[in-house]
Amino acid sequence: MNKLVSTTTLLLLLGAGTLSTQTQAAPTLLRSYDFINAMGVNLHVSQGSSNYAKMPMVISNMNYLGVVNARDSYNPFWGNPPYSYYTTLAKAGIKWNYIAAVGGTKSPTTIATFLTNISTVENAVPGSTLAVEGPNEINNFALTWQPDGTKGLPAALSFQKELYAQTKANVLFKNAKVFYFTGYNAGGIPKGPDPATTPGLADYNNQHPYPAAGKPPTKYVKRTVLGNTPAGAGPAVYTETGYQSPKTTAQASAAYLLSILANSAYNEIYRTYIYQLMDEGDGYGLFAKADNAPTPAAVAWHNLNTILLDSSPTASSFALTKLIPFSTAGLPPTGRFIAIQKSNYETNIMIWAEPDSFPGPSAPVTVNLGSTQATVNIYDPLIGTEPVQALRNVNAVQVNLTDHPLIIQVPASTTSLKKAKLL
Repeated sequence: MNKLVSTTTLLLLLGAGTLSTQTQAAPTLLRSYDFINAMGVNLHVSQGSSNYAKMPMVISNMNYLGVVNARDSYNPFWGNPPYSYYTTLAKAGIKWNYIAAVGGTKSPTTIATFLTNISTVENAVPGSTLAVEGPNEINNFALTWQPDGTKGLPAALSFQKELYAQTKANVLFKNAKVFYFTGYNAGGIPKGPDPATTPGLADYNNQHPYPAAGKPPTKYVKRTVLGNTPAGAGPAVYTETGYQSPKTTAQASAAYLLSILANSAYNEIYRTYIYQLMDEGDGYGLFAKADNAPTPAAVAWHNLNTILLDSSPTASSFALTKLIPFSTAGLPPTGRFIAIQKSNYETNIMIWAEPDSFPGPSAPVTVNLGSTQATVNIYDPLIGTEPVQALRNVNAVQVNLTDHPLIIQVPASTTSLKKAKLL
């Protein structure tokens, strides 16, 4: 549906009188490129299960989502590492986060071997290694540090320090990030030190904040889930999160996946990796095991990234400029918003709410745009990639928030660009 609404009609919708406004503590503006580039997905190429041995399918699915960041182990299960698989994906543009350990008995030698293995891919495709990650979920996968026989948190800390030291000393990985291990502060494992204030551990803190089944993600993905740093401060990544079917319906999973991505941007999480790309029979896949059909969550993610795609050569480097001094009225308690800008200075206001029920009740919210805008388009990523409403010559819009993000798109006008001295 694509409706044109005149200024007069919109004023009738909004009614007369002064509108109260709301503000929030959040990133005021970010590049569309940076918003999309913070997204990632988990793969199981290392295990060769399901359809993960089919490289054209993996690449096609990643392209459909519009995502380049992938997380996987580097072959802890197969006897012969499939170097060609990782290299093929790297050549297709995939940026790897390699998990350095999934349980077991480890030592400085095993870390050196791990770095040697991934160097095969990095040498073939320079710059394809985004990060290396410490041990995965030490609360679920028992870890022993061989030099002193320690287990649990002490073993993970020894491993992490050695991984950090060896990675930073390796010129091949001079630009690679080091992500912290996961599984601390869970299952009887203490929270341990704060990597943001403890030198030599990691560049980014890390957690796996899985929301409860059928529940919206906000309280589960907030920064305090990091657990080892005051108020969740410091650089951080979430290297696993997502929803499992049928515990969460396909429709709710689609809505909530969009909210996870929006919350990660709102909370300034460096990378968020959804679990996982393709179904292996555990209900977590974005693409079906039998026929590789995209789930509603995959379709919604595709739609979101299609709407916000900025393919300009300057997409990652242009100077952000606040052109729309917007404010909101009627935002529900669970409501949030961020502003996303493209290099052509189009502004996309993403606004969402997360009521405890699904489908969520409709909440009318007014977004004041500061001045009259010649064109305003409203998108719903659950519906498609075309505007669900097109407005002309309006200075405010009203949207009905339910349980997932909507996008209010305002193309840059000649007037606003001149005012910002960009013309």
